[in-house]
Amino acid sequence: MKFQIGTKLTLYSVSPFMACTQKLELEITGEKDNRPTFKKRGFCREYFLPELIESSLLFEGWDLPLKLDSEVKVKDGILTKSLFRGNACLNLVAPIEVIAQYVTNRNLNDLFTREDAVIQIDGDKEIPVFPNAPSQSAVVDRIRSHVLISTEAILL
Repeated sequence: MKFQIGTKLTLYSVSPFMACTQKLELEITGEKDNRPTFKKRGFCREYFLPELIESSLLFEGWDLPLKLDSEVKVKDGILTKSLFRGNACLNLVAPIEVIAQYVTNRNLNDLFTREDAVIQIDGDKEIPVFPNAPSQSAVVDRIRSHVLISTEAILL
């Protein structure tokens, strides 16, 4: 994948260490050894662009409407806290239509195949954005079963 120097990109991926969603805002600065180099937003050091894998989302631009679950501040009495889910899914906070539109139409990663792992976070609720996408993940199956049980309870 070729990028022009100065292109601003946002990469969403799952941390291999904590299994939580992480976001990297970067700007393409050049190329070394046929690999794009970039700087993180607000930093000077150059890095190589990480290899894109089937569970990484890559979008053009910064300040996208897709927030991480850990970026949302929750008031808990007199304290304010941030929460994250270590479920190895892409946990995003935005209207479900916006998330689906970005993943379907604006994702620059041609290797992306993990639609099943895209989860909308709405308060304490985890909602699969693509509930009919095939999945081999026990975590995704658990999230889908909770949504199904909740929907059935509302219908009763």
